[in-house]
Amino acid sequence: MSSLTAASNLSVRAVGLNHYYGDGSERMHVLKDICLEVRYGEFVTLAGPSGCGKSTLLTLIGGLKSVQQGSLDVLGCSLNGCSSTLLNGLRTKIGMVFQSHHLMEFLTAKQNVQVATEAVIDRSYRARELRCLELLASVGLRDRADHYPSMLSGGQKQRVAFARALACNPQLIVADEPTAALDAQTGRDVVSILRSVAKERSISIVMATHDPRVMEMADRVIAIDDGRLVSRL
Repeated sequence: MSSLTAASNLSVRAVGLNHYYGDGSERMHVLKDICLEVRYGEFVTLAGPSGCGKSTLLTLIGGLKSVQQGSLDVLGCSLNGCSSTLLNGLRTKIGMVFQSHHLMEFLTAKQNVQVATEAVIDRSYRARELRCLELLASVGLRDRADHYPSMLSGGQKQRVAFARALACNPQLIVADEPTAALDAQTGRDVVSILRSVAKERSISIVMATHDPRVMEMADRVIAIDDGRLVSRL
C-alpha cells in the first residue's frame, strides 16, 4: 500500500505532536511527541490517569485547540495553521460527546438532537424532524422523543447526547469520559449502542475512558502517561 493510499484511510494522523500550557517557569509540557493514527471506522480508547493529557489530545483532534508543535491531520485536513473557515467546516464533520450530556433542559430529546441538524443539513423542518427520530431510534429512544431531560435517566440522557453527536453525519466522534457519571453496566450499554451505529457508518471514535468494560469493546486501547503514548494494544 502506498503512503498516499495509507494516509487516505486515516481519519486522524498525528506526528511529533507537543502541547504546552502556561509561560516561562510555569510552562507545562502536557503532550510529548505524540504519534498516532486512527483508521476510518476504528474505535480507539485512550487510557491513563487523570491529568495525563487525554483531554488535551481530544480537544486538539476536535479542533478546539490550536496545534503548537508537530503535525495533526484530521479527516484529510491539516490543522497546522488551518484557517477559521476550514476549521469551522471540519468541526461540522466531528461529533463531540463529553462527560456531562450538556442537554438543554427546556428542549425535548428530539429538539436537543434537532438543534445539531439545523447548522449542517439543508432540509425542510419535517425532513430534519424525521432524521432526529431516526437517530433516537438508533440509540433505542424513539419512544422518549418528546420527553424532557428531567424525565430521562442518566443513561438515557447520554444516549440523547450520542444521537446529537451523530446528527451532523460525522466522520469522526470524539468522546471525553462519556460514561464517567454512569454505573458500569449502563456505561457499557450506551457505548455499545454508539459503537454499533458507528461501525455501520464507518465513523471513527476516539474516546478517553477509565472504564475497563468500555476498553474491552474498543478495536485498540492506547495508554497515555505523563503526556506520552506508552502502549498501543
